[in-house]
Order: sequence, then C-alpha cells, then structure tokens
Amino acid sequence: MYAQTITYTLIAVAVFLVLHLFVALAQRGKSLGRRPRWNWWERLLYLALMVTILVLAATSFYTVLTVGFMGGWALWLHLMAAGAFVVAFALIALTWGGAARSECCTGSKCDSSEATPTKPARFSCLTKLTFWLMLIAGFVVLATMLINMLPLLGTHDIERMIAIHRYAGLALVAVAVIHVYSVILGRLGLR
Repeated sequence: MYAQTITYTLIAVAVFLVLHLFVALAQRGKSLGRRPRWNWWERLLYLALMVTILVLAATSFYTVLTVGFMGGWALWLHLMAAGAFVVAFALIALTWGGAARSECCTGSKCDSSEATPTKPARFSCLTKLTFWLMLIAGFVVLATMLINMLPLLGTHDIERMIAIHRYAGLALVAVAVIHVYSVILGRLGLR
C-alpha cells in the first residue's frame, strides 16, 4: 500500500505544479519583480537540506518500490544522510524562520493604501506555507526515529512509528518539491 501511496503522491504533486505554473504564467504581468537575493550561507544551507532530502528520498523510495524494504547499502546511505539532514534541518529552521513568518498589517495601516507592499516580500505565500509544512513533516520524521531509539516502545509501537516515519517522509518530500518550485518561481519574479 505504501508503494501505491508514493506513486499517487508524486503524481498529485506533478499535477499541482503544472496547474500552478499555468496560473503563475497567466498572472506574470502582476509580478512585483525579483525577490531580494540570498546570501551565500542561506544558499549553502538550502542546498544542503535539499540534497539530504533527495538522498533520503532516493534511498528509501527506490528500495521500497524495487525490493519492498530498505536494507544493505541503501539503509547505510539513508542513515548517513539522516545525520546531515538533522543538522541542515535545524539550521534552516533557525535561519529562515524569521523570513518565512506571516507578515500581517496592524493598526491604522490596514485600512489605508499603504497596506500593499511596494517591493516584493522575501518569500511568496506558497514558499512560506511549504516552509512551515516542511518543518512540521521534518519534525515528525525526526521525532519518530528518535523515539524509536529509546527503550520505551514495544515491537508493535516501533512498527507503528516506522509507518508514521514513512508517511511523514513522503509528505516531507512532496512539500519540499513544491517548496523548491516556489523558490524557483520567486527567483524568476513570478508568484
């Protein structure tokens, strides 16, 4: 059943991206221009996080779809990438959290014409939403495996945590793909 869920999720993400791209291209005249540039540290962190997510997805999805379970070299690579993911995930959460928070107008500015920004925000709404969804899914992915490492659970509960880990990982990959897409759109000046 998990293999089917992987396939259906990836198809749904592809359909969403194509539909959103049509909408973004249709609204390209309403673009606010290019978003502010990232510094080298933010680029490096983002690249590290996405590479680790790619390695984790490749090692897990490929083995589950071909063999049916993860073991051998794929499991070893998955565990190595997981360590890098923990570090990159924590640093991205700290570095990008402030810029990805929702910016709402307050006070008398909400009623005036000053409520519309004159320059583009650092991240689009889609980028902010997918950033926070990535943090939630990533936290669940990390928490389920960290809890499994403690001598608290029985065999049935460990298997349940592994199932939660799988589906949270799939959600993380799906949201990360949408996040990368939204970042690329932002770099191109589209919404």
